[in-house]
Amino acid sequence: ILAAGRPASCSAIRHGSSLSAAAGVVNQSQDEPLTPTQLVFVAHDATGRIVGRQAKVVTLEPGKSTTVVADGIDIGSARPVTLEAKLTDGPVEPERRAEPTPVEILDVRATSDGRAVTGRVDVRSDRPAFQIGCAMFDGDGELAAVGFTTLRAGERSFSIPTRPVRSGPYDASCFVG
Repeated sequence: ILAAGRPASCSAIRHGSSLSAAAGVVNQSQDEPLTPTQLVFVAHDATGRIVGRQAKVVTLEPGKSTTVVADGIDIGSARPVTLEAKLTDGPVEPERRAEPTPVEILDVRATSDGRAVTGRVDVRSDRPAFQIGCAMFDGDGELAAVGFTTLRAGERSFSIPTRPVRSGPYDASCFVG
């Protein structure tokens, strides 16, 4: 299991006074699941002062990996900004304690022109809605775009509009959060 406090691979795109970000998380254990844990994105200015943060809850089956996506990390006018993402060992924030929806994301693809990320879902829950966040990467593995959508009960596919800041070809990864 990726140890708490250990940084996850992370990249970001600046949009004026906010950041979109993606971080890779791997459950290195082949036996134990990663139970609900917070992945915290933290933005720092040039002096090291924290200028923005956002937490996402991550759960992973043994040996699995995911890309966790965050959007709207408010950083104000800070320049330059560095971003890190770390798993925390503390309690999950009260509003984020709910167990994740049992959803498997299938057939994720970035369109060749970079205007959308598409995919299908297998939902094993009666929850009325859930959010999917996707990160699009360019051919060098750099973050090119981030997008989100909310799927409602009965929906089994998605298309998330994106506006990449880098040219393709593209690959994509999505996260239920």
